[in-house]
Amino acid sequence: MKLQPTGRPAKSTTSIVDKLHRESIRLSQLQDIAGCRIVVKDIQEQNSVAELIQKAFPFVRTILQHNWAELSEKFSDTYDPLIKYGGGKKASSKEIQEFLLRLSKNFENCEQIETELESVAKDLTDESQKAVVKNLRNDMEKLKVEWESLTKFQIKKEKL
Repeated sequence: MKLQPTGRPAKSTTSIVDKLHRESIRLSQLQDIAGCRIVVKDIQEQNSVAELIQKAFPFVRTILQHNWAELSEKFSDTYDPLIKYGGGKKASSKEIQEFLLRLSKNFENCEQIETELESVAKDLTDESQKAVVKNLRNDMEKLKVEWESLTKFQIKKEKL
């Protein structure tokens, strides 16, 4: 495929400083200093390109996976750097690791349900069944938004 990525100028220093203050984050957490976009002709080509990108960059993560990693990093920064490596000297380290493990398993289950839901949805022909699937998708998206809000709140709280 001959693809022509487009881009946008990097964020200005003022824009970066404003965002750091507004979102109470560290510079190392800022993810959109510069950007790139690949424009394709249709959905089929978009799906093909997305698949190629994911193969080339296996670190592409879902919102849930990203938020789990952010929370894990925050616990590591706040309580004990060894938490993310399965260690830690503080009494709370083991408790935090167990929490992160349970959370990871719950997210894995959620993503498995999402995958199964998509698989089932492909074969549905009845409109009422499609409506149920649509409602389930909406509920899952709400859970993701709630988790993302909770994570951001927890990270801001820990900085105080």
